[in-house]
Amino acid sequence: MYGYCPICKKRKTLTKHHIFRSAVWKDMPETQSEILPICRQCHNLVELEITRRENAILQKNPDLYVDVVRDFTGRSMNGVFKRIHQRVRV
Repeated sequence: MYGYCPICKKRKTLTKHHIFRSAVWKDMPETQSEILPICRQCHNLVELEITRRENAILQKNPDLYVDVVRDFTGRSMNGVFKRIHQRVRV
């Protein structure tokens, strides 16, 4: 597909950017039709920014990881959680 990228405004080969990441939203097929055609360079920049923002959210919620480990192992991760939680809140 060739056209104007709505981000950089340049005429280029366009790729399909799924607005809702397939890996995250795969159980909601209605989200898979939400596609924005953008150039590869802009697609890469958008994906990097999404990952940066997702990581910022996850770093504020370390209990998510600790809870999963506890759920699978039955082990308390309180010591690990306290150390990480102190670093995140500083």
